[in-house]
Amino acid sequence: MSYNGWKNKETWLVQLWMGDMFQDMANEGYYDGMDIDDIAERLEASVVDYTDDTVQEQSGLIADFINMCLAEIDFRELARHLEIEEKVEETA
Repeated sequence: MSYNGWKNKETWLVQLWMGDMFQDMANEGYYDGMDIDDIAERLEASVVDYTDDTVQEQSGLIADFINMCLAEIDFRELARHLEIEEKVEETA
């Protein structure tokens, strides 16, 4: 089920909350020389690091919800979005 033009709500939420940070990192060359899979892995690591503190403070239902949502995020879609924006900015 798509949500606001993204694969699902979980992917959209990551873009909403962390997309500017990811784009800033791309603009600074953080992802230079990486392919789409490498970028997706880096994005996933960033999200997992960001949520680790929250998950460690919680147990049971809240931790299960967070982990369930993390499993639904399409990190390749997020990575492709960064590539598209970089190409658009370069040609402008």
